[in-house]
Amino acid sequence: MKEKIYKIAKDLFNINEFFPLQLEVIESILGGNETLAILPTGSGKSICYQIPALLSEGLTLVVSPLVSLMKDQVENLKNKNIPAEYISSTLKASKNKEILENLNKIKLLYITPERLGSKQFKNFIKKQNVKISIIAIDEIHSVSLWGRSFRPSYLGIKNFIKEIIPRPVVCGFTATLNERILKDIKNFLDLKNPVIFRKTTYRDNLKIEVRLTDEKFKTLFDIINKEENTIIFVSSKLTLEYLVNLLGEKNFNITYYHGDLSPEEKEKNQNAFLTEEKNIMVATSAFGMGIDKKNIRKVIHFEIPYEIEEYFQEIGRAGRDGKISSCITILSTEDFSEFEKMIEKKYPSLKTTLNEIKNILKKSLNFSPLLVVYEIQKVIKKYLSGRKERKLEIEKFKKVIDFLLTDECRFKTLLKHFNEAIEKCGKCDNCTNKKHFIENIDKVILASTPEIFWIKLTDFYKIIQGKSLFLLPFKGHRKLAGFNENKIKDSIIRLKNYNLIKIKRKNFEFYIRAK
Repeated sequence: MKEKIYKIAKDLFNINEFFPLQLEVIESILGGNETLAILPTGSGKSICYQIPALLSEGLTLVVSPLVSLMKDQVENLKNKNIPAEYISSTLKASKNKEILENLNKIKLLYITPERLGSKQFKNFIKKQNVKISIIAIDEIHSVSLWGRSFRPSYLGIKNFIKEIIPRPVVCGFTATLNERILKDIKNFLDLKNPVIFRKTTYRDNLKIEVRLTDEKFKTLFDIINKEENTIIFVSSKLTLEYLVNLLGEKNFNITYYHGDLSPEEKEKNQNAFLTEEKNIMVATSAFGMGIDKKNIRKVIHFEIPYEIEEYFQEIGRAGRDGKISSCITILSTEDFSEFEKMIEKKYPSLKTTLNEIKNILKKSLNFSPLLVVYEIQKVIKKYLSGRKERKLEIEKFKKVIDFLLTDECRFKTLLKHFNEAIEKCGKCDNCTNKKHFIENIDKVILASTPEIFWIKLTDFYKIIQGKSLFLLPFKGHRKLAGFNENKIKDSIIRLKNYNLIKIKRKNFEFYIRAK
């Protein structure tokens, strides 16, 4: 069997040697084992199910969350004369029907997870008596509520598999996976004893940096280079549109990508970036998965992601050619309050819920009692249904905050989340920053910062300006009475970046002390 694997690898994919663990994953799948492969971006995960598909009888179903990725892979396979297709709502109904009527002539069929719930799709498989030998699930972390980009449609895969007799070989692929997500995957997909292959997610060519600033746009222009291939990630469409206009006015060669674009616009903008017609991509997380461009030199997070997995996925776009590349997060304290607003709107707290009920009751004289009861029930239902999700979202975001504010090696902190360990990367800002000062105010602030206890940042501003009756034994606080809060804030940010002071959060309040 190994000879056949190498022959197909050489003849069809021009591969003489496999990356670490590729051959082992291929052999496991061909051996009929349920298989999970946790391999970093750029490790050639697709080959791990494409070769078994060609060496197995019948059809291999590839479940993928991105139509653009499916399209690219199918085109590449067809160029090698491999019978592969994808079906999608972006294709004409007649084309989808044509593909479904010829399933026995296809070796690999790419579909979205939503397609597995289609009665029409299931009927075509039964009608043609198609043998499904392998189901390969890309981005398998999406099965879990704890996975980045959770998609409920992934939960339907389990029922689809149950209907196939004999049961096909199930294999899953992702770049990042922690134990909690792994447990969910085993449960939701009914995997009894999967063979798990895990390669370290550490990328020694990535330089991770967090820049704490209250001047985000100035910092962005300091970082960005018109000549470098760069992705700028944002969390909202509103910020994206503002940045696109701003960078366009400065003659940056940009394009953009978000979930609300039409399929045609997504494809056009993605291709413009991949072919280097445009070298800067401003995007939401919708652009994060499956983008295979080797020479991206910078990944900039202008707004912070709300999950560690999402962050790791997105920085994984950088330096896939193995060359040194930068991953820079531009952070301000406003980012944390934005999360608070988002979580309150999406999953209101008990306090917010009670306030909403009070407001309804205040206006109750203007409405019928039945309508008032209905509105109150609606508010309570929203609170009760969102309690679990709220807790999950906050817990995930706290891990992001801990990473952003850590004094340890950035990569060490990231890998800890995925149950891996290194001493230090030697390249991130925490490993390499030199301790120096830019202005004299920094020296005064450092001398004024308590060393043996934490103080709330808002209180520190007042004390350092002499506006508080509570005078701490600081040598320098009176010297800063003439500086405004912004000057002091800028100095604190610099000192944090130089690892000379510590900042921590507690329930979204920030505290400061000297190291």
